[in-house]
Parts: sequence; structure tokens; C-alpha cells
Amino acid sequence: MSWRIGLSGNEAGSKVVQRQFQIAIDKYQQGDLPGAASSYRSILKIAEDHVEAFYNLGVVCFEQNQFAEAAANYAQAATLAPDDPDIWFNLGLALKAQGKLEAAVTCYESALELDPEDVDCLYNLGVVFNELRKFDEAVKSFRKVLAVRPDHPSALNNLGVVYHNLDQREEAIACFRRVAVLGHNTESAKHILAALTGATTHAPPTEYVRTLFDDFSERFDQCLLEELEYKTPELLSRLLLDLPTAPEFFNHVIDLGCGTGLSGMPFRAVAKRLTGVDLSTGMVMEAAKKGVYDQLEAADITSFLAESDEGYDLFVATDVFVYLGDLTKIFGEIQGKARPGSYFLFSTESYNKENFILRASGRYAHAKTYIETLAVEHGFIVEVCQREGIRKERGQWIMGDLFVLRLQSD
Repeated sequence: MSWRIGLSGNEAGSKVVQRQFQIAIDKYQQGDLPGAASSYRSILKIAEDHVEAFYNLGVVCFEQNQFAEAAANYAQAATLAPDDPDIWFNLGLALKAQGKLEAAVTCYESALELDPEDVDCLYNLGVVFNELRKFDEAVKSFRKVLAVRPDHPSALNNLGVVYHNLDQREEAIACFRRVAVLGHNTESAKHILAALTGATTHAPPTEYVRTLFDDFSERFDQCLLEELEYKTPELLSRLLLDLPTAPEFFNHVIDLGCGTGLSGMPFRAVAKRLTGVDLSTGMVMEAAKKGVYDQLEAADITSFLAESDEGYDLFVATDVFVYLGDLTKIFGEIQGKARPGSYFLFSTESYNKENFILRASGRYAHAKTYIETLAVEHGFIVEVCQREGIRKERGQWIMGDLFVLRLQSD
């Protein structure tokens, strides 16, 4: 966002307004955002049509994550100065931050009518079209960015994602190869290229997984529950509770890859203490809003277990191992922190051959025999293995295996 400090119209001649405007700028530059906002509001009590005060108040509100108020101020500025593309662009940002994607599109398009080659606006429009699943429009936007700036790495990366969503594999591969050459998110680009070209890696880059879920955190619940019809936590919970050997309560449950807390909710009632761990800070922030966990940590789950002094009697990992690949290390860490007779619940995507494979989706699928071998090696008994449709993709069920393991007693 650009910073506008000019005065206009009658306000330029008002010494009170000029002085208050400078105070607001100084407070902003000093990092006093509430003070700057208060100064801009004071100006608007005196000069109700002060475009710059509305605009800059929008900037200050946006930086404090007050997106609705930011949008309201940008909208006032746009009414007063409809020929300023920067105002429309920032209004689009504020609306997008509220999840008002169609309204954001309208604002970006208004900005582009005034400045058709605005790369930032074209790029953001493409991002919103992708979120709206309007993939053809997203392709057009990203290609317009690249027509102006051929080596725009984020546009190339996102264009690759859109081509992937459209199942245009060769076009996607070309984009990600270019991204890798440019040195932008190189490891993530290589991971996606491996998935698209049929190579299997042992694990995805940590930053790839973190970024994927940070970007996805605010719409994660809606997408999983409404679009993907995701019910894995409830299914695993039911399998556990139906076991005659399972205890009524668990002293300490750990939800590995807790996401936004959907996976922990079915286990709250049986957990005396419930800990959630997730690599994505955005996911952990969303999980905190649910009030499900006694403890939440943003950390790599394997590293967290390795460093933890705690013991656990129930481990839960729903839709997590599809982002890990080789599970040897995580099984070892769980075994080391498991109390006698502990239970270990998790889901995998089904694979009917041997070991595991990286699919074109960027997720891993694991063979039942691979899991059974790991269980034996780490002292677990497979109590239950049930095949289910665990999520939908492009309207079709992805088949998975739901496992309930129990640590053998000495």
C-alpha cells in the first residue's frame, strides 16, 4: 500500500487540519497506530470530505487487522476520489481480508479500469479468482501479470497451482520449473514437481507445509466440512470408543497436527488434559478460538515429541501423515513418549502396493502393510484398520485407512 500525505481542497488552507494531519503522520511513523487513528478521526470531525484522512485511516486500521473499519474508510475515500486506482486496490485488500471475495474482485476491476497494467492488482485479482475456484479467470489474470513482468515468481507459482487445479499437468510443470530456476520457494517447487512427475520423496519441505496451512487456516473449517465432507476425527473417535478394551478417560491426549481444532473436538470429552501441536501458526491461532485444548504449540510434531518431557496415553493424528511420507521417525518418537497401554489413532490415504507414494496432489499415500510393519517394529498392535472415504477431491471420495493401534504392555 502506498502512503499518501498530500492535502487537498479547502482543508489545505486549514492550519488546524494541517497540524493534525502532520501529527497523525508522525504518530504512524513512530509506530503509534492507535494515536494516528485518533488523529485522523479528529480531522474527519472537522473536514468530512478529507480524502487523505479517510485513506490513511484505512491504512492504519488495516495494519491493526481492523479490516471492516479499514474497508469503510477506503470506501469513503473511493466515493470522494473514484478516479484513484490505489484506493480501489486497498479497498479490495480490506474486503478480501474479510472473506468478501466477490466484492474484492469488483474493487480490483475498478482499479484496473484506471490502470490496466497494475501488476499488484492483476496478481491479487488472480489470487481471489483462484480462491473462488474461477480458474479460467485466474489464469487470465496471472498471464497478464507475466506479460508485464515475465519473471514474477509469485504469479508463476500461483499460475502453476491453477493449472494443477485444472489438471493441466504439463503447463503446471513448466511453471514450477521456472519458479525453481528463479530461486523462489525452490524446495517447495521441487516437491510439487516431484509430485507432478511421478517421483516419490521421503518428506515434503517444512516450509511448504507451513505455508500451505498458514494460507488455508481462515477458511480451513468451511472447506473441510462443506466441500470435502471431512469426518475423520469423528470416525476415529467412534472406533476408539467402540473398543471394549479402551479406557473411559485418558490422562493426557496429544493431537498431532491439530489444525484448527476439528481433530481435537471429539476427544475433549475423554481427555483429562488435551495438548494440540501444529506446524502452522495460523492453524494454532484458529484452534485457540475453539477453547478445546489445555495447551497449544506451534511446532514440528516430531521435534515437539523429541523435546517433550511428557508422557501420553492417547496420540491422535488425523489427515497428518499424508504430509509426512516416511513415518519411521514419528513412530519412534511416539513409542518413546507412550505410556504402557497407550492408544495411537491416525488416518492415511490408501495405497494398494508397497511402502508409500507421493501423489500428484502433493500428498502421500501409505500401504497397509507399511503401517503394519512399522507398528510391529515399534511395539504396537493394530486393533482396528478400517477403510473409509476420508475426504472428497473434485467431487470424488479419496479412500483412506483409519487405524487404531495399542502399545503392547511389557
